[in-house]
Amino acid sequence: MSNSKNPVDTTDSTSPLVLVKDLVHVYPNGTKALETVSMMVKPHERLAIVGQNGSGKTTLVKHFNALLKPTEGTVTVMGHEIVPKSKIKTSQLAKMVGYVFQNPNHQLFSVTVYEELCFGLRNLRLSANEIKSKADEAVEMFHLEPFLKTHPYSLSMGARKLVAIASVYAMGPQLMILDEPTTGQDHDGKNVLAEALAKIYESGKTLVFVSHDMRFVAAQAERAIVMTDAKVIFEGSLRELFVNQEVLKYAQLRPPSVTELGQKMGPWGVKPDVLSVPEMISEVRRCLA
Repeated sequence: MSNSKNPVDTTDSTSPLVLVKDLVHVYPNGTKALETVSMMVKPHERLAIVGQNGSGKTTLVKHFNALLKPTEGTVTVMGHEIVPKSKIKTSQLAKMVGYVFQNPNHQLFSVTVYEELCFGLRNLRLSANEIKSKADEAVEMFHLEPFLKTHPYSLSMGARKLVAIASVYAMGPQLMILDEPTTGQDHDGKNVLAEALAKIYESGKTLVFVSHDMRFVAAQAERAIVMTDAKVIFEGSLRELFVNQEVLKYAQLRPPSVTELGQKMGPWGVKPDVLSVPEMISEVRRCLA
């Protein structure tokens, strides 16, 4: 299946934050995790990268901060070109690109939540006042006040995830990559996350989500890239994706329940690309009127 849109549009006057061209990645065991992938991340956008397990999503985004290097092809991140023999280090990109692992246990290792928030800031060699200011901002943003003296591993999985996101946010990267951010989150945790992400986006940052949670994707992202079998098979808006039955079936994805309901209510005049409950209510009222 070919891409529905060319993901590398050279006529776009806005320089992308991340530009991926013909990216191939083969792991040492011979597994080809990415096969000639081309795509971009635009400045100040909310992009979702979706697909089934093993489709190449996490492998792709780990190239954005040089956690992985291309086997073939190039990745250009804010002017820094990462090629197969590139010597660029993750530490060089840390101020620009923040990556939150799917499993927070892979990046939490301080003895208290507050120390976790300060650790990355110290590595940036900020002053004590700057460290305190940025850590306190993250505490407030993610509602972490009750846990500051708590060991991160004493928290629930959802709370640990919020701490991991907060610690990356505190470092002030222009681009934040969140791998499965709703993992382990209860209702309250999802609300805290949604409020924080809205503020982060409003501040001018760019957000990339890797997620299986289509309800979260519909609420948070504007554009989606769909991956299957190590390739990009679709790039477009969320509304375009959720009405594209061919792509959804091929990638084994289901739109949010409210979108499926809207599609079933098509004969009554409800549009097929409803993304939220408030939008559905508005559509029903319009049809009744």
